[in-house]
Amino acid sequence: MKTLAAFLLLATAQIGSSAIVLTGNFSTGTPKPTLTFQEDLTFTVTGTGNVTFLIFDEWTTADSSATSLTPSPSPQNLAYQLNANSATSSNIITFADNTAATYLGVTPNDGYLSIAPIAVITGDTFTVKAGVYTFNFSSGFNPLLSGADSIFTGNVFLKSNSGSISNLVNVPASVPEPSALLLSGLGAQTLLRRRRK
Repeated sequence: MKTLAAFLLLATAQIGSSAIVLTGNFSTGTPKPTLTFQEDLTFTVTGTGNVTFLIFDEWTTADSSATSLTPSPSPQNLAYQLNANSATSSNIITFADNTAATYLGVTPNDGYLSIAPIAVITGDTFTVKAGVYTFNFSSGFNPLLSGADSIFTGNVFLKSNSGSISNLVNVPASVPEPSALLLSGLGAQTLLRRRRK
């Protein structure tokens, strides 16, 4: 019984993990290029200014150019929440595969989502809400990201036009459904009982 309780605890403890996922083909448009935030991402703001970018740190190996895609259909708005205020949204300007140069803490391997400016001050809590966003395509989009589904695992941060403006948030890979973990746990428990007999 202790084993079952341990597996139930493990299953419920894993629910909070999140992932950022790219699906579709960003080079051909078929299927439609999609960026999904499977869970909310919460940042602590470390400076006063305007959030204009969501940076995906070391997303890929940079190719020869930076390619930006516009939302399709347009406009699309990134859902967010500032402190305890009601959820609202900001216009998505572009989604880019990687940058062209190193600039204020951003390197060529970083992807980013560019949004209309959102005013913040030090100490604010800024939450990007779970959501699904679709984009146009470009044959120049980084081939390492455009053909197969891609899960981003790593650090994400908010940036203003003058530099990083938040802590780093680590995005783990998506975890299995709790029911799948429970089923695995029950199977392991059965094996342990058989072994004891």
